[in-house]
Amino acid sequence: MVDAFVETLQRDGFAILDGVLDDHARSAVRDAFAPLLAHTTDELVRGLVGKGKVFARIAEQPQVLELLDRVLMPGYLLSALRTNATRAAAKVGLHTEAARYFVPRPHVLPLAYTVLWAIDEIAGDDAPAVIPGSHRWDADFPADDDRGVLSCPLRAGQALVVDAAVWQSVHAAAPHALIARYCQPWLRPEEALAHLMAADDGLSPRLRALLG
Repeated sequence: MVDAFVETLQRDGFAILDGVLDDHARSAVRDAFAPLLAHTTDELVRGLVGKGKVFARIAEQPQVLELLDRVLMPGYLLSALRTNATRAAAKVGLHTEAARYFVPRPHVLPLAYTVLWAIDEIAGDDAPAVIPGSHRWDADFPADDDRGVLSCPLRAGQALVVDAAVWQSVHAAAPHALIARYCQPWLRPEEALAHLMAADDGLSPRLRALLG
């Protein structure tokens, strides 16, 4: 089964995994989001791996990591775990997350993957969008009618895994979505998460490895 998802990722630059979060896990995320969203004035709530064990558990969700183990090099890192605090803040245009790394396109190896977990159904204008195959493009961005933008509505419990080089637009916001990025081991993570390892917080060996 994983082989098919690896093939899809390599061909299209994205894949959707079914049933990665059950009702209990999604309910726990909503409960953990509530106090965070009530006390933030920022557009993004960052560093979620250190703001609740429910978030830490999702960061090492087995089905997602089993896939990432096949497409990133050993020792890859959790670069960020966050959510958009408001629906308005989540409204971003087409962009590529790999642009932050200043590596010429197309990439010989994928640099990073974005994972969006759907806590609730995400559809309509709120659905994320991708341009399939755009991870293989060079630096030139095509005209509007050549883009082939595809909407990716998600059912509750699904996860969208996207190559960071794909041109994409993620419209999902809390409490409906949780967003992570995982990067190659030689890249600098976006969020300073490794300090969490100093605390006796019961982090699993796998999560400690992801934090570097």
